[in-house]
Amino acid sequence: MSHYNYNLIKIAQKHFEDDEICLIFDDINHNIKTIKNNKVSRYQTNIFKSFLRRIVFFFEKKKLDNSFSGNNYGKRYNANEFNFQKICIDCEYSKSGLFKSFENDIYLLKNLNLDLIVRGNTGILKGEILKIPKLGILSPHHGDNRYFKGGPAGFWEVYQKSIKSGFIIQKITSKLDDGNIVERQEFFTKKTWWVNRYLLQKESLNAWDHIFHKLKNGKKLDIIADDNKINNNKINKYPRTFTLLIYFLKNFITFKYF
Repeated sequence: MSHYNYNLIKIAQKHFEDDEICLIFDDINHNIKTIKNNKVSRYQTNIFKSFLRRIVFFFEKKKLDNSFSGNNYGKRYNANEFNFQKICIDCEYSKSGLFKSFENDIYLLKNLNLDLIVRGNTGILKGEILKIPKLGILSPHHGDNRYFKGGPAGFWEVYQKSIKSGFIIQKITSKLDDGNIVERQEFFTKKTWWVNRYLLQKESLNAWDHIFHKLKNGKKLDIIADDNKINNNKINKYPRTFTLLIYFLKNFITFKYF
């Protein structure tokens, strides 16, 4: 599992040590053929882009390590480290690879009698799963949804020289990109992508700490009321080769990596 999800689970474990925590995994291998051509392979077909990404990632990680030593960012963790019940459920992807539902194994989720689901992976949830947990499904988005939708987290804010970067945590609804926002924070955008993304996730984890504390003490999560003002409906995607090249050259020439 990712560095972010590992720390998110540790925070939940701190607050709900007397409660039962269950880790639910998508059976993604069962559906990998469905999404391979739609989502995975398009990043691997261009040899130059693959080479460029390696170079960019090298310098981005170097800058991150210099800014935050011992960050462990990018490290992968074994879920077996947690002594929790673990369930693998069948996940059905849409042809686009963006939407997923769990109708084949929905009974497994119902039998768990869940109070809350915290979404920790990709894919837009739909179907009956949205109605199962009593407190709903909470999901982070490492971007301010009023200005930056899609991904990758932290990149477009830096590339477009946005003054601030932000994140939200929302309660998912059946309406796409129209969840109920329960947490929103922002800070001044950093000079490089991975440093910006790292801080988005770091501050997001602090927000989860606050949310879990409220839930554990029986408090309701307040819905942020001013979130109907969307200034940009564009869904960002992974940068094209030329965009990534321009980003890297600008940072390299202006010594932002050094």
